[in-house]
Amino acid sequence: MDPQRRHARQSEMRDVRRSAILAAAAALMDREGPDSLTIRAVAAEAGYTPGAVYGYFTGKDELILTLITQNMAALAHRLKQADPNSGPANLRLGALISAGVKALGGTNALALAPGFCTMRACPPDSDLGRVLTGRMIQILQTLSTTLDSQDDKETVLAAAVMIGLAALEGTGRLGLLGLETNELIRHYTDHLSRFNTEPNG
Repeated sequence: MDPQRRHARQSEMRDVRRSAILAAAAALMDREGPDSLTIRAVAAEAGYTPGAVYGYFTGKDELILTLITQNMAALAHRLKQADPNSGPANLRLGALISAGVKALGGTNALALAPGFCTMRACPPDSDLGRVLTGRMIQILQTLSTTLDSQDDKETVLAAAVMIGLAALEGTGRLGLLGLETNELIRHYTDHLSRFNTEPNG
């Protein structure tokens, strides 16, 4: 085998192993929760040695951040697909937030919520930091287009509502409070609509 083909083959195998490790980490967290995520446990789930996992990820934090970027990419794609592209802005936004809550609840993203704290250890100018920022911008751009607003604060708040509701619903907290997700989404978007149509002063 010539060097070029051998290099391509090695690169392909590396991508396969890295994907297998990420899939094992996601499966482990889905099954046993975020506290189960250790390099040793992920290695056992994937059928590798801990040393092999360290060959792809520097540690638990990088593994979690990589999973977050994957979920953020999937969420951005889901939001673009869910946008009705017509109708009142508050109803469009409600549809997007509802789709986002469902998307987050349908993956291991909720289990990763504590992992968002590890973003503080991820420099914005690092390779992974730039990817994370890009994924966040994709999500915010979709929400901003629906809001038809130049106010970044409104866009970030809409994203916070979506993620917060997903976390509360996914952990059963809304049920304990006697609240329902769609009801809260309608309340938020109706309030936003009234605020945006009220005369100044």
